[in-house]
Amino acid sequence: MSLGVENDYRKMGYGTKLLNHAKDNIEFCKSLSLYVHAENDVAIAFYKKNGFKIIKEMKDYYGEALGSGKSPDAYLMANMFESV
Repeated sequence: MSLGVENDYRKMGYGTKLLNHAKDNIEFCKSLSLYVHAENDVAIAFYKKNGFKIIKEMKDYYGEALGSGKSPDAYLMANMFESV
């Protein structure tokens, strides 16, 4: 699943609402995990604010997929919560 909020609608609470809706509608799940670009400070701060922690740094995670000629890193982040 992929969640995102257009730039014009950021900082309005929509990302938090989307994330909470996803968490509230996943039955029998004890955690959510995701990968985030290691240089995406805004996304990292958002996820940390919502209870996610960096679990592992993934070197060269994106390969050449971003077309930048280098292989960017990512963080594996997770949020542990009680199952429904």
